[in-house]
Amino acid sequence: MNKFLSSQFKTAVGLVVYNGSKYLPYTLARLAEQTAKDFFVLIIDNGSVDNSLKVIQDFLLTAPELNKRSRLVKNKKNLLFARAHNQAIQWTDSQYLLMLNQDVLLDPTYISELEKFMDTHPEAGACQGKILKWQFNPVTYRLDLHKNIHKTPVFDSGGLVITRSRHSYNAREGEFDQGQANEASEIFGVVGTVPLYRREALIDVAWQGKVLDEDLVMYKEDVDLAWRLRLKGYKSYYVPTTAAYHDRTLAKPERLALVTKSRANWPPQLKVYSCRNHWLVLLKNDCWGNLFRHSHHIFWYELKKFIYRLFFETGVLFKAIAQFIKMLPATFAKRRTIHKTKVVSCRELRRWFV
Repeated sequence: MNKFLSSQFKTAVGLVVYNGSKYLPYTLARLAEQTAKDFFVLIIDNGSVDNSLKVIQDFLLTAPELNKRSRLVKNKKNLLFARAHNQAIQWTDSQYLLMLNQDVLLDPTYISELEKFMDTHPEAGACQGKILKWQFNPVTYRLDLHKNIHKTPVFDSGGLVITRSRHSYNAREGEFDQGQANEASEIFGVVGTVPLYRREALIDVAWQGKVLDEDLVMYKEDVDLAWRLRLKGYKSYYVPTTAAYHDRTLAKPERLALVTKSRANWPPQLKVYSCRNHWLVLLKNDCWGNLFRHSHHIFWYELKKFIYRLFFETGVLFKAIAQFIKMLPATFAKRRTIHKTKVVSCRELRRWFV
């Protein structure tokens, strides 16, 4: 498919939809209310089997200005996260790209504030706003697009954090927003919920023309992309002058009992992706010297996860191991290219491991 005529716009918004009809009236309404108008919206329906397509079409008829700057494409089947977002990247041509999840509400200034930040920080490859939790209520949804929407002052993410054990998590998740994070700051990477990327940076870190690693399918793609951007010298920033609200379906549990209860609701294949993709991302991107330096942290963290999965998710564990081994040749090929072209030293990377 040829690129849509998005190069005339400063930003392209890639909205990938899958069975999201309950969210879409809210998500689209917030796009229509953006103070920035110099953006193009590519909506990719990823094989939805609910009435998402009709909801989108009906909404765009009521929003002529947004409709003029939008295109709707329907995939015949669900291509999952990485491949569908790669379509959005390949089919648009703009200075910036906003990857938008369907379960997100944007503040009216979200696009304009992030564009302004990127314009004044040419070293930035990516940025994100303050992401807070949206407690979507299925009882009251669609009764009113501006009332009973249950936005909260609780952090969903202030960006990606990587520990010495190589555990990645959302900064400040679960904290109440009391102004403790109201200054823009550099972060390891942005989360995949609603990030703004510089297209030039995405092209620079792409592998064989693909920005997101389609071998990962889904889960940890944002972490992988954050690693590659950082290795190529692009900085990522948290920009709290604007906010978005996210209805996270996979919340962060703390205790073992809560972990077990939470993961019981995960689809088995998602558990496999979570396990194997964590290993693949590290193998692709991390420096051997840094892995060795932090090996005691990594070993203890991986041992705890291995024991948990051995007792509670045995099938998942061995399926993940089998897939990981099968994917080793391709992963090493990617690693050789990434580390041959990286511009950041392993020592510089170490400052990000907390």
